[in-house]
Amino acid sequence: MERDQIKNVDDKKTISDSNQTLAYEVVKALAKLGVRDWCLSPGIRNTALIDCVMTSSEIEKHLFFDDRAASFFALGRARLKKRPVAVCVTSGTAVGELLPAAMEAYYTETPLIFVTADRPKRYRFTGAPQTANQENLFGVYTSHFEDIESGTPIRIFNWSMQKPAHLNICLEESYHHDYSRFPEIDLFLSREVAYQPIQAKEPGVLIELFEKANNPLVVVGTLLEEEVSIVRETLIKWDLPVILESNSCLRNDPSLDHLSIKPYNNLLKMCRDAGYPIDAIIRIGGIPTVRLWRDLEDLQDSIEVVSISRLPFSGLPNGKLIHGDLNFFFRSIGNQIPNPGHGNFEKLLSNARNKEQFVLRSFEKYPNSEPALVYKLSLIIAKEASVYLGNSMPIREWDLFASNNAPYKKIRSSKGLNGIDGQVSTFLGLTLDEPGEHWGVVGDLTALYDLSAPWIANKKSSYKLVIINNNGGQIFARKKLNQYIINPHPFSFKAWADLYYFPYEKWEDIPRESLPTEGLSIIEMVPKLSQTNAFWEEFESYD
Repeated sequence: MERDQIKNVDDKKTISDSNQTLAYEVVKALAKLGVRDWCLSPGIRNTALIDCVMTSSEIEKHLFFDDRAASFFALGRARLKKRPVAVCVTSGTAVGELLPAAMEAYYTETPLIFVTADRPKRYRFTGAPQTANQENLFGVYTSHFEDIESGTPIRIFNWSMQKPAHLNICLEESYHHDYSRFPEIDLFLSREVAYQPIQAKEPGVLIELFEKANNPLVVVGTLLEEEVSIVRETLIKWDLPVILESNSCLRNDPSLDHLSIKPYNNLLKMCRDAGYPIDAIIRIGGIPTVRLWRDLEDLQDSIEVVSISRLPFSGLPNGKLIHGDLNFFFRSIGNQIPNPGHGNFEKLLSNARNKEQFVLRSFEKYPNSEPALVYKLSLIIAKEASVYLGNSMPIREWDLFASNNAPYKKIRSSKGLNGIDGQVSTFLGLTLDEPGEHWGVVGDLTALYDLSAPWIANKKSSYKLVIINNNGGQIFARKKLNQYIINPHPFSFKAWADLYYFPYEKWEDIPRESLPTEGLSIIEMVPKLSQTNAFWEEFESYD
């Protein structure tokens, strides 16, 4: 019996040593790749990895109890830092919680690395506790996958860093780890994600479009900070009517005011009525959320669409795509493109300005409607602040109704799949420990979907989270759908703020002074439903 006990102790030490060595090699490989941030959701199976990360004084560690919140926080962090961020979770269903963030990262080309602990391969397909087949679990949404066990070479340097990666680490069960015998992990100087340049032959589709089109329209979606200047220069040169979404950071640029029109409903009709029937659309940047883009799905036979984007997605089944670095394209190849001829769109701009004045008068008529509150909110946010717009109604209402006199330097969102999942966590990932003031604007269902997000918040940052509580998914209300689709509810968010000891205010109108600037503040903005309905009825009937 005594010999058996000694053998058992020796086996446990061997297992522990094997796990430590494997964990150390994984963490060291990612450090050399430039990973400085680890988002850790602890469990028994991934303790060897977490213990190793915790030994490094240079790695930034972010601890979570919710795997999904950890992954969306990492999504925001990777976008902020422009370098890979690792998410580490235990085995089993914890890995499945990462799929939504993997999908979002895939469509936005965000360099996330999912480091998932797994039971040894011999347990697969046995139904043993905490065992699932995690091999290549994320499928097409991770461009690089490795199934790693002790002795397996790590090939992460083959990863392009343009889509998520998945490292599945097979570990024996062990509890006690001592990394004092291992050398200090040196962090590689992180490099920003690089995009492949566009080939010179590709602008042919754009030249052909300009040669054929009489009344082209430009739509500018999400731009990286380094893309804004060259896109501005291009738009001024082209001298075409343009829709500037908020995420372009050009929406309120005064140099483009003479070209910009708001993305109102029935835009194509508005253009026809103004004598400028759209026959071609050039999209620059990310996939738009403007309603016009969805309308194009049924109109591609009559309206040609060409997209110019760093993302490899045309956004439409029949859309044409010029894919690559925008600065490279417009600076190196843009001179080959002739100045596009176009019809007269002065009447279109005039009609658009008239509708803007109509909207402002409607705000006075319905001051507590949701669109009016969004407009007034945009007036009190300092122009130096960053603004994060949650998907669904907030991003659309901001595009339509935010003030034209507030040229914010940073307006961001997560628009890869246009979903509401993980929005608060992503907002915090984009702003944690960053100087300045940060505002997030989300809907009530979006906040309810991410209730664990404030776990990571601290008082070093200044962020205000505005929750538009309109009692459900009112984006569906005007479609006259059944109430169960709207998900009406009676909830207030004060108890949520109290749970995390955050300051809280309820706004039925917009005050002149807002909450303290230190830490996270919760602002519940409650529009008057009757005024909101009346506003939308008049807005949509405007001709």
